[in-house]
Amino acid sequence: MIRRGIIFAAAVVLSTACTSDRVSDRESDRGSETMPTRDVMTVMDAHVAELMSLAGVAGVAVGELDGTPCIQVLVIELTEELRAAIPETLEGYPVDVQVTGEIRPL
Repeated sequence: MIRRGIIFAAAVVLSTACTSDRVSDRESDRGSETMPTRDVMTVMDAHVAELMSLAGVAGVAVGELDGTPCIQVLVIELTEELRAAIPETLEGYPVDVQVTGEIRPL
C-alpha cells in the first residue's frame, strides 16, 4: 500500500513538472504575440541603434506585414548569423527582414 502511494506521488510530481514546462513554453510563445503597448514609431526609435549596430544591417523602417504595422530591418545580405541576431518581434510588433543590398544616397 505504501509503495502504491509513493509511485502515485512520483507520477503526480512528474506530471506537474511536465505540465508547468508546457505552460511556460506557451506563455513564452504568447509573449512574442502580445499586444503592443507603444506606438510602432516609438518602438522602432527605441531599438534602431541596437539594430543598426548589427553588421550587415543597412536600415530600419516602419512598414506593414499582412495588414499589421511592423518594424522592417533592411539588410545587405541575409546570413544565418544575422537572421539569428534579429528578433522575430519587438515589443509585440513583428519584425520583417528585407534584403535590399547596400543602400547609397543619390
